[in-house]
Amino acid sequence: MKYRLPLALLLGLLVLLVASTSAFSQPPIGDSAGLPTAQPSRGESSQGRGPIRVDSAQVVSANKIPVAAQADGIIDQLLADEGHAFKKGDTLLVIDNRVALAELAVAEKELEAAQKQAEQTAEVDYAKKASEVSDAEYNDILELYNKGSATYSEARRKQLEKERARSGIDVAKVKHIQEILAAEVNKEKVKASQVKLDLYKVIAPFDGVVAQRLRGQGEWIRSGEPILRLVHLNEMKVETFVPIEGISVAALQGAAMRVSVRINSKDVATYDTHIEFVSPEIESRRVRVATRIQNQQLGGTWLLRDGMQASIEIDVPN
Repeated sequence: MKYRLPLALLLGLLVLLVASTSAFSQPPIGDSAGLPTAQPSRGESSQGRGPIRVDSAQVVSANKIPVAAQADGIIDQLLADEGHAFKKGDTLLVIDNRVALAELAVAEKELEAAQKQAEQTAEVDYAKKASEVSDAEYNDILELYNKGSATYSEARRKQLEKERARSGIDVAKVKHIQEILAAEVNKEKVKASQVKLDLYKVIAPFDGVVAQRLRGQGEWIRSGEPILRLVHLNEMKVETFVPIEGISVAALQGAAMRVSVRINSKDVATYDTHIEFVSPEIESRRVRVATRIQNQQLGGTWLLRDGMQASIEIDVPN
């Protein structure tokens, strides 16, 4: 005997079957497109939060500056071109400095003359001798006056000459001090001329590489115009934005961080460090963090370069 189910009951069973199948096949809710992926690698547990992973970190040079001229003139020597590696203190270029050299030479000659003048003590010595003679003459005239062989006016005149001679010693000493101070002034003029001469050179402020040459040899430049762009590769900075959902921003400061940088298709460089900077500003529920890592050379080539991408893992304390 055959049993036939009502059509309405069959349709109801079919709807229930489709709904249950759809519930088990729903994909997990993912992050918004375009934002760095940041989620616990192991999920929440009684042992604490897993590390936060961000795959869009950026490797940048810790020091990247344009170098400008400090004086007007023609670029006389351009000693560094693009790609040139330099050390701190190296001369990168020289501006025509003939006028500054001449001014330094004049200042040095003036200093030499002032020092010789300051070394002379002849006027002080003469004033002392003149004072001794005046003292003797006064004593002689005073003795004659006491014997009645000289007038009172003659004795007074010799006394005045004696006092003037003694004052001459003080005047000579003051003049000698002025000559010594004049020599010191000339010494500072020489230093000022040397500083001015140094303005015609561009000295490397750190170890690095010339990333870009903006002006050429023989060009006229003015003070303040950039000539070279320098990049310091000894130390690199890794920075990224970290979503702050479910974490304390204060806990990020000093948190342990592992940085992974893909060097090529096979090699990945890994650095264990900590967060050194947490931005005081929050942007779109994200905060910028940064750390510094030391770069190294392999076969004369820097391992890390400005602009490389990196992945980071941050262990945020509970």
